[in-house]
Amino acid sequence: MAVNLDEFQQKQHGARKEEDGESQGGGIVRDDCYEELLRRLCEDDYTEHMCFLKRANWDLVQVLRRYMTSGYCNKLSGDGLDAFQTRRLAVYELLVGLLVRNLDEDVHVFALVVLSLLLLKNRTSMEIWGILNKLRASYSYTFTRELATDLGRRAMSVASIPADSSAIIMIGVYDNCMYSFGTSNEHIDEAHCNDNYQTINLMTAALPGDFDEKLRDELRKSTAWNDSGSALRVVDALMDYGRHSTYTDECWVFFMGIAALKAPGDIVWDIILHPDYKPPRGATPFVYQKHVPTMYGTARYDDNQAALSRLNGHVLGAGRSLAFVYGDQQTYSRMVWLKRKEPVGNEWFIPLPGDFHFTIHLLMAIHRLWWPTLIKWLVTDVGFCAKSCNEEKWDSVEKYNNYRFMYETLIVAIVTYFRGFLSKSHILNHSLLKRLTEENKGAVVLVAFLYDFALPWLSLRQAIRANQARNIESVWKLALPWFKVASKPLYARLCVDSTYVTLSMVPSLHACYRETRTCSLRANVGRNVEMDRALETFNLEMKTGLPANAKRPDVDTYIVVLNGLRQVQEKLFAALGNDPDDVEDSIPDSRDTDVEFIVAALRKAVPPESFFAPNDVNTFGKGAPWEDVTKGDAAPSALRNFILGELQKEPPQSIVRAPSSPPCALLASGASPPRLLSISSPASFLRSGRYVECGRFFFLLC
Repeated sequence: MAVNLDEFQQKQHGARKEEDGESQGGGIVRDDCYEELLRRLCEDDYTEHMCFLKRANWDLVQVLRRYMTSGYCNKLSGDGLDAFQTRRLAVYELLVGLLVRNLDEDVHVFALVVLSLLLLKNRTSMEIWGILNKLRASYSYTFTRELATDLGRRAMSVASIPADSSAIIMIGVYDNCMYSFGTSNEHIDEAHCNDNYQTINLMTAALPGDFDEKLRDELRKSTAWNDSGSALRVVDALMDYGRHSTYTDECWVFFMGIAALKAPGDIVWDIILHPDYKPPRGATPFVYQKHVPTMYGTARYDDNQAALSRLNGHVLGAGRSLAFVYGDQQTYSRMVWLKRKEPVGNEWFIPLPGDFHFTIHLLMAIHRLWWPTLIKWLVTDVGFCAKSCNEEKWDSVEKYNNYRFMYETLIVAIVTYFRGFLSKSHILNHSLLKRLTEENKGAVVLVAFLYDFALPWLSLRQAIRANQARNIESVWKLALPWFKVASKPLYARLCVDSTYVTLSMVPSLHACYRETRTCSLRANVGRNVEMDRALETFNLEMKTGLPANAKRPDVDTYIVVLNGLRQVQEKLFAALGNDPDDVEDSIPDSRDTDVEFIVAALRKAVPPESFFAPNDVNTFGKGAPWEDVTKGDAAPSALRNFILGELQKEPPQSIVRAPSSPPCALLASGASPPRLLSISSPASFLRSGRYVECGRFFFLLC
């Protein structure tokens, strides 16, 4: 029985490579057939291509079925049998593909090409690769890598930007990446010796064009910036204690509402499960860009300017004039400084802080505040996470997962403890619960920990997963006094600057920012991540993907390959209807034991039968963090002075200025604002006296 091929496979079958195309290293023939393969691999849906051969050879599939019917299959009927046969269709495609490759090993079989690309992405050993290649189950390593390189070049080209994306603004993200290239041998050429290579990795993504019409209109009308009253708007936003209380109330009602649905005694894992949010546009179309060599990563301003210049080239090269540029605290502070000190040429980007690093440092602040009051008891007295989380001054980002695990487990344990003996009316009404427990210091500690700190932090985690930008903004504003009292001044300043930037955006720009504040790596439900977290994923893929003997020139080469490989895996999973991340949340049984262990300790420390009884002793520790964040450096008068001081001391000056072409303003406008002009020499401009200082900014007198 003959195997049916499509016209491109027929053209390849039996053809001589030197006649049909130009071979360029590794045996790739870049002819029409190869271009058609690239086109198919770049399509969004692989379903049709993953089932072509079995459909074209259905009679052959029916023959194969006779030899693939198991005893298990014979017991199935109806929907069960149909589902089983559907899963087997992918196997039939593979079998027919193997027959095709036995006719001619150089024919492009789509399923086997995709499989080969996955082998490359998952760094399959050359020994296994060689065996699969001999069995005709994969293509050669050389062919596959060159194919991935060609796919990567296409992905990095301007032509790959979706047609419905914004013509005005896009996303940029950048951060440090350290590579350790090494050898135990000493060479004359230092390029081959041990090498710690400090770089900056950067990536870009197109934004949806839904806001372009309104954005273009608002930016055209907003030809200048009015700073009058803007500093007071930031003060009002950061010190709106009524709004802060409203938000913490909402957090309490939301999470306790979930707990109230559980039966007393059940572990309330539901409060940390992934939310039911499906990214409306699928995975964020990130493109990994070539790296920037540096001496000290993002620590030096010159290196930051080099990275921003590279990003600017991608933005302007794509025909866009603006970009949201994300980074961690250090990167953000450098961007702000550059816009303030060197405004000319840096008007095109809007600096935005990374929510991933914010989430980590927010938990660090909570840890410092609550260590003597509750956490020390948990770690040292109870013995939970005694080896991994025993630091009062936790200050390493790399340990975040350990501390996140501890705090999530503690939060679930306290909520489970409450649900075990409190009525629904008590659980859902924080004011009532607070009033009834005000004379029991142990109960006060647990209620305050959840209400004032833990549940707002957990809401941030869930808001990021569900792209709820309003909630993320609320936590940023709520966190300022936490950072002040926890001695984290850089993040306290970051709260001020980020709030200023957010409040300064024209409505359509702010709406675009909110809709795209988080990103989806694989379009899975409830698994959005922060922009700076996506960049960390890029760094990890680079470090784990480069071979052990890699050198500096290999970095950019592999970035191109990685762009090609990233296109394949998700599309294949979608075509097979088998996405490993689209599964229900499951909590390991070991974590049930952890929660039960902590609940038992809580019941001993604060017995349920005396929960509302007066008790002057805090069995957990000492201190009252919920009061500390309202006095001293965090007192209203001190916070107000701090905010106003930051607004006047180090303003990101040119955030208010748009690129000179097209003429527009990036951020919010006011009535009859002063007119901003380009300043070729900031120093001479300041000496001229032709300006007036208004809050954060200098304005020309025209």
